Amino acid sequence: MFRQSTRPTTAPSEILPTIRVYMQQPTLAKYRVPVYRELARRPGIRLLVHFGQNKAIPNVPAEGFEAVPYNPTSLPGPLREFKWNALPSSLVKSSSCDVAILNWNIRHLSLLPALLWTRFRGIPTLVWGHGYSKQEGPMKRWLRWSVSRLCQGIIVYSHNVADDLTRAGFDRHRIFVAQNTIDQSEIQAARQHWLDRPADLQAFREQHRLDQGPRLLFVSRLEHLNRTDILLQAMAILRQHFPTISATIVGDGEAAPALKALAKQLNLQDNVRFTGAIYKDLDLAPWFLSSDVFVYPSNIGLSLLHAFGFGLPVVVGNTMHLHGPEVEALRPGSNGLTFEHNNPRELARELQNLLSNPERLKAMAHNALTTARDEFTLKRMVDGVESAIRFAKARPVVETVRQSNADPQITNF
Repeated sequence: MFRQSTRPTTAPSEILPTIRVYMQQPTLAKYRVPVYRELARRPGIRLLVHFGQNKAIPNVPAEGFEAVPYNPTSLPGPLREFKWNALPSSLVKSSSCDVAILNWNIRHLSLLPALLWTRFRGIPTLVWGHGYSKQEGPMKRWLRWSVSRLCQGIIVYSHNVADDLTRAGFDRHRIFVAQNTIDQSEIQAARQHWLDRPADLQAFREQHRLDQGPRLLFVSRLEHLNRTDILLQAMAILRQHFPTISATIVGDGEAAPALKALAKQLNLQDNVRFTGAIYKDLDLAPWFLSSDVFVYPSNIGLSLLHAFGFGLPVVVGNTMHLHGPEVEALRPGSNGLTFEHNNPRELARELQNLLSNPERLKAMAHNALTTARDEFTLKRMVDGVESAIRFAKARPVVETVRQSNADPQITNF
């Protein structure tokens, strides 16, 4: 399997020339700020983030790097999923930018003009994105792969996607992996805060009737794609084997009314609690530390590493392309489990087996924490981005374009 090195090739003591990096991103989300801040700290990197807006993801102030907002334009009516993100010539020009990083999203109709613009200006350019769609099709794949031929390199979030691109014929040296992750510092601080106060944690458990088990947890927005209803249906089965079992559902969203109605229909009022949205890790920590397993039936993303950071094994559906790239961190049987997609009976069976084996559960919890703290680290993610930047800067645009033409000629729909 292909594994692109994510370590920068320069020695730490080497004095590096400044590389002015323009990065276009859909938002300036809180969880991304540590990534940009760490990148801007790297020797010789001067970062400017050009960020858009998303009603579901609030933007936050920049810390340790420059940031400039833009207003994306959505097309009208049924085409509203397509956006135009203007690439400002005042920001991206050869006199003020050494490397450009663009969002690799083919729903952004401005991506192709932006790539043509940076190529015309002679600016080495990278695209950064998932590299696939959860609703993948031949046309989407063809468009995504075709536009990538105009850039110097590709940054993806997982080794699995990098392997897929390599098998498809892409030049392996142009592909860089920045495994998606979150900054664990606040999570670990919150975790330790409560572990250092066992009496307070026990009082919390008694207050919320979490002093008996087993205890399941879901934390995320309540959206239909997440299939939290599968967890509730599995709970109705598990209650027959574990009368005191509980599931805590933390979050809010469009699916909340339907989920509450389903819990009532299944007579789970004494076994399921809905807390609403909780955002701060210090407030979330006692819920995580009072649970045994984190269950996220479909569409999991960074929530997986959030749960791992608190030492919780994670159980997800086994249709992997419906999850985010972060699911690469899940190793079934080691730090979590999978179950047959959309099958509550299979979910209940997997959970029953796991919850009936305390030693196995304890080992998985240890492995989950190790995965978050030692493997999927912020440093490794930023190493991947930095390596791609230095690769692009070192290669003339004309030379790279010529080599990218050797990538697969994708003509079959």
